This record gives sequence, structure tokens and C-alpha cells, in this order.
Amino acid sequence: MSRQFVPKVDHPYVFSVSQVETFALCNRKWAFEKIDKLKRPSSPAAVLGQEVHADIEKYLLTGKPIDRSSKTGKIIFPGLKYLPFPKTKGMSVEKWFVIKFGVAAYRGLKDISFEKIGRPRILDNKTTRNFKWKKTKEE
Repeated sequence: MSRQFVPKVDHPYVFSVSQVETFALCNRKWAFEKIDKLKRPSSPAAVLGQEVHADIEKYLLTGKPIDRSSKTGKIIFPGLKYLPFPKTKGMSVEKWFVIKFGVAAYRGLKDISFEKIGRPRILDNKTTRNFKWKKTKEE
């Protein structure tokens, strides 16, 4: 939903977190994608993950219940207890951020964030078929 309003960053070098992760994994893969502009087709798992992500965003913004009978609903429903209530006061969903650090600027989306006095809280939605791939709190 919010990805269409990518903020313009006045900086010669602008990267996303996923670009940094791709470069760390394989700098040639990063160059094919970002310099040569070669697009790789999305896998069925990636498409499903994007659909789950969009349904979670819609749920948090509108409060419309998750359809438990849908493919995405069957994935979302078991983890619903870990999400904040829809329309929670102070909650932002899919909010862009820009950080200028060193010789570059980094741009991305925070899935869910709470801007409070003191320490902000940021949540990152992830899906996985196997928990061996789950991310740690540090990641």
C-alpha cells in the first residue's frame, strides 16, 4: 500500500536494507540487480509473503478481520496474538525512514512502529515455512 510513495532522498548514494543484505550475500547478484537492472522473477513463496504482508497491513489499518479460510488467513491467524490491536494509538504501519550515515543514505519501510518518548519500538513482519529460518531478536 505505502510502497508507492517512496520518499525522494537528495543524496548520490541511496541504498535499502535489502540491498545491503544482498551485497553482503553476493556482490555480483547486487550488481546484476541494481547496476544492470536485471529483474529476477518472484518465486511463489515471495508472492505469497507479499500477499500476507499486505493483508496484515490492511488488518492493522482498518481493523477488518482476517479471513481464516483464505490462504493468507491460514498463515496469519496463528500469529495474530503477536500483532498489536488494529488502530492502536501511536502506531504507524508501513512508515518510510531515511538515515544518512557515512557516505550513503539508507531508505526503507518499518512494518509497524510506535513512536513514544524514550525508545521507539519497531516490528518487522516475517513469514517462513520452517522455523530454522526464523530471525533472532538481534537480526
